[in-house]
Amino acid sequence: MQIPIVAIDSYFYGKFTAVFWNIVKYNVFPDSSRGPDLYGTEPWYFYLLNLSLNFNILLPMALFSLPALAITYRVDRRRLGVAVSSAEQSSPFRLLALRLLPLYTWLVIMSAQPHKEERFMYPVYPLVCFNAAVTTYLLRGWIEIAYINITKSPYRVGFNYPASYISTDTC
Repeated sequence: MQIPIVAIDSYFYGKFTAVFWNIVKYNVFPDSSRGPDLYGTEPWYFYLLNLSLNFNILLPMALFSLPALAITYRVDRRRLGVAVSSAEQSSPFRLLALRLLPLYTWLVIMSAQPHKEERFMYPVYPLVCFNAAVTTYLLRGWIEIAYINITKSPYRVGFNYPASYISTDTC
């Protein structure tokens, strides 16, 4: 996809131009004559404050998603399905962890940059929602386990009912 973009940009600028590389070079590898700090800097926690204004309770839930996954691994391994111990198949916990990591990665990389703007957070808005949704799902599982253990109830939402519970009679 980048080849046509580089070709068009190079044609119109009159020299080889890779805009995506220029953005990375300017923001990640600045020198004394140019760089992002020319336009002001913010403390490392700027994005956390900004995202907390935009997402309220969802931000802490999103940030808790990876620890929640680790707790669920210890408490309720069946929550994400039974893992097959095979070299050909990855663990569902590992796969979900890989899907949760981009939010953390983006926050670490962007918080390390001196120049910060809210628009740099737009790409992670869906990730915040996804990570918070995963935390909600995992917390619901913990509540179900606690309820079953405390009440000794046969209630099981997260698992299939035995065939004896399913009635084929209709009213």
